[in-house]
Amino acid sequence: MATALPVSFDDVREAAARLNGVAHRTPVLTSRTLNALVGAEVFIKCENFQRVGAFKFRGAYNAAAQLSPSSSPRASPPTPPATTPRPPPWPPGSWAPARSS
Repeated sequence: MATALPVSFDDVREAAARLNGVAHRTPVLTSRTLNALVGAEVFIKCENFQRVGAFKFRGAYNAAAQLSPSSSPRASPPTPPATTPRPPPWPPGSWAPARSS
């Protein structure tokens, strides 16, 4: 008997729609050397090619994009201390969920 998954296919489609135009489409690479070493075909998903170099960018953005307006201030990234004025390490506007007016 099949067990119901905690995430439905519709959930995946909705997340993909939220990420459309926000997350980069990262490549899937292969390596003949790695394949030979492990004796199987290995596929490497290069999430480190995301704008912020983060493996968890898609999930974090998807979660932040679903926050209600009343909870969004808690979701904003921390600001650097005043003694070290420097911009955050991500491109402007790349972390914030899109807001509709």
